[in-house]
Amino acid sequence: ESIADVCLEKFDALPKKGKPDATKTEWTVYAAIVMCDEEKKEKKVVSLGTGNKCSGKNCNLDGSVVQDCHAEIIAHRSFKRFLYDQLLKHLSQNNSLIFTTQSDPSSTSLNPLSLKIKDNITFHLYTSHAPCGDSCIFAEDTMIVEVPSKKQKRSRPESNPEESESNQQQNQTLTDIPKPPKSKKMKLSSLVEPDQIGDVILIKDNLQRTGAKCLQNEPQDPRDSGPTWHVTGVLRMKPGRGSPSHCLSCSDKIAKWNALGLQGALLSHFIPVPIFLSSIIIGDLFSYPAIFRALVERISNLNLLTTARPKIAHVQKQFVFSKNKIEAQAFLNQQKSIACGASINWSFDGTNSGVHEVLIGSMGKKQGANARSWNSVKIRSSLSKIEFYGKWKEILGRVEIGEKKTLE
Repeated sequence: ESIADVCLEKFDALPKKGKPDATKTEWTVYAAIVMCDEEKKEKKVVSLGTGNKCSGKNCNLDGSVVQDCHAEIIAHRSFKRFLYDQLLKHLSQNNSLIFTTQSDPSSTSLNPLSLKIKDNITFHLYTSHAPCGDSCIFAEDTMIVEVPSKKQKRSRPESNPEESESNQQQNQTLTDIPKPPKSKKMKLSSLVEPDQIGDVILIKDNLQRTGAKCLQNEPQDPRDSGPTWHVTGVLRMKPGRGSPSHCLSCSDKIAKWNALGLQGALLSHFIPVPIFLSSIIIGDLFSYPAIFRALVERISNLNLLTTARPKIAHVQKQFVFSKNKIEAQAFLNQQKSIACGASINWSFDGTNSGVHEVLIGSMGKKQGANARSWNSVKIRSSLSKIEFYGKWKEILGRVEIGEKKTLE
């Protein structure tokens, strides 16, 4: 709960740019990584991200585009930017918040620094919504609002004089509730109380589904009725209605972090010991069996030296722009909710302002990008692969210079 509070407070402190517009009933997903210092008893958000969109298969693959702008992935890439910043601080001033040199380093050309995370430092992931993909597949009890059509209202027989007063009141309530814009049935957030709406039907053994499609070489969804619609534990592509994406689902990527660490391939040259999450805290659409299966259980049989088993926790406090919350409010006001197109990224750099960017989620470049400026460095995100590679080369160059001075 305290980790979620720190994350939500940090989001509130961010500038307004890139945040959803409440007047337009926009929603988004929010994720953040928190650093906990056990010695100082401090919790600090070191990276965060918002977003729910990604680029299609036709985007250029030169490393200048952030292809996946889902919140969890943006928070992770912002975390890697934080790691690069801390590495540079360690090399220049040896005052990194998180890194220390191993006591018996086996420095090689592949691991010239041989750094590790300080023993008193742990990292924790918060996300306002269950990660897309396998984490979202589970059986649930679903509230469905039944709204009569105009035709049904006209054909309703006149009230029977012998009908009880309670039944008359119930019929009046059912007639007066607002209709959603298109469908006659709508799934509601658990925040909406039945007596606020009218006639609420509880459906047992309904399956919470995902729009993420199975990879071609994986077992495919049988799409049978009820709980057997999906197959579980397989790799999936990002869900979406636009151009198909070649990005793996957030569930698959977080499972990979639990297997290989948060640092990624390039940073592993300097950080030989993987950086793992100690806990994962999730808000809406939480099912412990599904989350554990998707993020932890399915990698437990891999033949790896180390894998993470982070604690899985649920937090009741909702993110102010969560999909469930905004959809419920939009329904009550007879409006339509929409996904926010912007993607915020932020990471701690030692200052209060930090490194802050706003991207166009479906394009993977900074706001203001268009066809004329597409190849401009100014609209390229510092989270792009080409920018990370430039930082990696800078660190490698400093390490090689330091080694030469040592030999001299």
